[in-house]
Amino acid sequence: MRGSWLHSLLALILANAAVLLVASMLLPAHASAILQCYSRTFASFDGTKLILSLSILAACLLVELRLLGWQRCALRRLLRPSRSALHDLIVGAINLSGFSMVLFLFFTAGLMPVAAGESRQWVAMLGIRPFDSPVLQFAMTFLAREFLGYWFHRGMHTFAFAWEAHKYHHAATEFTMLTASRHHIVETAMSHLFLTLPLVFLGMTGDVFVALTIASDVLGRFNHSLLDWKFGWLGSWLLVSPVTHRIHHSPLPEHWDKNFSNNLLIWDRLFGTWYAGDTVNADVGVSDNYFERETVAGGYVNCYRLAVSQFLSSLLTNEWLLSTRRRRRMAPSEPKLGPAVIEDARRRAA
Repeated sequence: MRGSWLHSLLALILANAAVLLVASMLLPAHASAILQCYSRTFASFDGTKLILSLSILAACLLVELRLLGWQRCALRRLLRPSRSALHDLIVGAINLSGFSMVLFLFFTAGLMPVAAGESRQWVAMLGIRPFDSPVLQFAMTFLAREFLGYWFHRGMHTFAFAWEAHKYHHAATEFTMLTASRHHIVETAMSHLFLTLPLVFLGMTGDVFVALTIASDVLGRFNHSLLDWKFGWLGSWLLVSPVTHRIHHSPLPEHWDKNFSNNLLIWDRLFGTWYAGDTVNADVGVSDNYFERETVAGGYVNCYRLAVSQFLSSLLTNEWLLSTRRRRRMAPSEPKLGPAVIEDARRRAA
């Protein structure tokens, strides 16, 4: 697929150049916003966010090392990265550093700064005020974010074009803690549209957003590790545990479309997507994993190409859902799991 991703990359470069040229003639303000965004990303880089993110990641890695030991910990896999871990490292570094704005600009042909500017104007016009109590504002925003996040995540597994973007996250064949940051820019853009914007309209402030991001970041790191934590009663009714989320990444068909909650488990319980079985997968990943056969750049661009192609195909055919038939065709013939897990899965299927 090397030729296809290079052709797609060239098409994106030409599209960005064309948009910038047309905008400079017809919409000078839009062209100026694009150039200013590129300039601010590099010229006004603030290392505070990167230092904070790296500090949280380092602390999580060291705790996991202490709990799992060197042979099973993520730090060992990151220091000698496989193809999967290399995707985690590079994409995670881009997302953590804040340079994902460059990808926003490039993969949306510069539309992102216009959308962001318009949203700020709408919020100002509506005169939305946050709760006076920071604690109440955090609690209400967290609850709203978890509810919206559940349905957004479930949608990424429901609509075919959305799955093509979300598949980049699920294509990880091992957990490295940085897997939590392994999201394609298409998915990130959709999450801003369906998660961040509604929360802004509900009155979320910058401080609350930072606090929510840190809390979600820490929980997400541990939920993308090999820790065998289940959290007991809390992990069955309230909080998503590492084992619960590992099941969500399972290649076993009985685990498909289960455990969509990000941090609060109650949504899976309420909406019937909680996996109540005893089988726990030993491995994670997806079939037809072209990411493992490509360079990081190739896999990233191809993910974008396939997501856009599927979106256009859905527009033409009006078939939006990821069908069961297609899921079966994508399923691995023999998951690479431990013998006990495979035998248990076969017994359940019989």
